[in-house]
Parts: sequence; C-alpha cells; structure tokens
Amino acid sequence: EDAIVERLKAAISQSRTFATTDLEQAKQIVDAQQNLASRIRNPKPEIALYTAMARGYIALASNDPKGASEQIQLAVGKSANVRSLDESSRTNLKHMLAGTYMRLGDGQKAEPLCREVIATYSRLYGIHSAVLLQAQLTLEEILMTENRHSEAVELANQIYPEFVKVYGDSNQFSLQVLATRATSEAALEQWNAAINDEVTIHDIAMKSQGPLGLFSTLPFSDLGLFECQAGRYTQGIKTAKSAYENTQRAFAHRSGYVDATAFALAFCDIGGGKINEAGALLGKIDANSISQLTADSGFGANVALAKAQIALKQGNRSEAASQLSTAEKIFKQESPSPYQKRWLETVESAIQKNT
Repeated sequence: EDAIVERLKAAISQSRTFATTDLEQAKQIVDAQQNLASRIRNPKPEIALYTAMARGYIALASNDPKGASEQIQLAVGKSANVRSLDESSRTNLKHMLAGTYMRLGDGQKAEPLCREVIATYSRLYGIHSAVLLQAQLTLEEILMTENRHSEAVELANQIYPEFVKVYGDSNQFSLQVLATRATSEAALEQWNAAINDEVTIHDIAMKSQGPLGLFSTLPFSDLGLFECQAGRYTQGIKTAKSAYENTQRAFAHRSGYVDATAFALAFCDIGGGKINEAGALLGKIDANSISQLTADSGFGANVALAKAQIALKQGNRSEAASQLSTAEKIFKQESPSPYQKRWLETVESAIQKNT
C-alpha cells in the first residue's frame, strides 16, 4: 500500500511538468495504482486521498478546471481521514481548491475559501511567509476575475515588493503578480500602466526563460492586445504576431494558450485593416478553451464582437447581428467592462447604420 501511495505521488510530480507525454504517463500510473488498490480489502485512506489529488493535478494541467475542482474537493474531504496529514497540508489542498473555483469563475466560493487559507497561513507561518504570498496572489487573481480591478491592483501594489524580496523578480509567482495586475489595469483602461507591466515581464522573462518561455509568450501577447486597445496598432500587430508565432512553437499541445494569442492577433488585425487574416484566426479559436485558461467565462463575447466587426466590413449584416446577439446573451450573464460595453455599442450602432 505504501508503494501505491509513492507511485501516486510520483504521478502528481509528473503532471506538474504540463508536458503532454508526462500527463499521459501520469494518467496511466494513476489508473494502474487504482486497479491495484481495488484488490485490497480495506485500503489505507492515503490511497483514496492521493488518487484524488493526482487526478486533480492532471485535470488542472489538462486545462480541465471542472474535473480538477471535483477531484480536489474530494481530496479535501478524504484528507480528514488521514491522520498523517497536518493542518498545513490540508490548508494547501484548500488553497488549490480555491484556485479551481476561481478558474471556474465561481468567486462566491473562491474568495471566502481563499481568505480562510490566508488566515490559516498567517497563523501558522506569519505574515511574511512564502505560502502566504502565494495565497495572496490567488486572492489577487480572484478579485481580477470578479471584475474588482481596483482592489486587485491595490493588493498587487502591496504584495509585489514582498514577492521580489522572497522569490526574486524572475520567479513565476512574481511575474504572475505583475501579469494579473496588468490585466486589471487594462480593464480599468490604465493603458500606460498595463503596457509598462507587460514590458517589464517580457524583459525579465526573456533573460530568465528565453523567447519560448511561458512568460515570454502569453504576457507578450497581452502586451500586443493592450497596445492595440490603446490605439497603437502598428506596434501592437508586430508584438501580437511575434507572440502568436512563438506560442505555436512552444505550446502547440496547449490549445488554450495558442487560441488566446490568436485572438490578440486577430483583434489587432481587425484594427489594422487585415480582415481576411483576422477572420482566418478567429475561425480556429475555441472560446471555451480560452475561458478555462483565463477564468473569464465571458470571453466568448469578445470573439463574437470581433466576428461581428469582420462581418460588417464584409457587408454581411445578418451575420454581424447574429454575432452581436451572441455577445449580448453572454453579457447578460457576465457584466461587460467599460471597454467591452463601448465595443458592444460601437458594433450595435454600425449594424443600425447598415439597416
């Protein structure tokens, strides 16, 4: 039984590489260990715990937040029956569960659980601990996904210096604080601040990760998108195209990553008058994969509005109206940002003029 648990732990470690081959091997390990465990009359509770944990990590790495949330929630429940697990380990599971809730766009569950985790970490380790900082980063991300952008920026301003002190500026956690802050700054249309953060991320990541690293590609795509949203299309198209091409090379197996950078380039191409290129990119995009990646369940509205703009430029009013209707339905569930609201109104006005 101890050997089964160790193999399950190995599967967890393997899944954290995010590589497709490693994920497949991790799945095979978990299936094999579950098969072995089924032959044991009363298996020790650690087996059920680590099976759920392994499946949760694999689902998360596979961009399946729903599956991850179900498995980690199961693991949190199973952890109560494992005496060898201390309060810190149980809290780590709760932290992970809060993150899955956030990825699902369920802030009502994510925020209180994350604040509970922060309180526990503060009590166990003090206010300057590394694990506490990670939980505060999760809270920043939750606030961002809840469209509480001013609060997210304020929190990021408070914790970023501590991240640099504890982790260094090139660590992925430090870079993620800046990336999340940039997203909120862009939502607030603080374009210079958002662009400056993305430039800082790219400069640091190029030195530490090279041109095909995670933080050298996705945030660089965001930089291109923000430049175009700010009306700087010439530079934005150049940036977004470079990010898209590098993301294809680095993460061909991660459709959500590639689709996110494809959308940024398509948005820029529309503004730059490259309608055919934009249409081809949008035709390949799976909005759901981007929503799962970004925890933005309303991302499909962006894709619909972009398609509506293309349809208008091609003289296809009925298609534009159909895409507008799709965006409006999504915005009834997810409140649009001020930028999205103006974008919606611009498309709506253009359709009415062509009536």
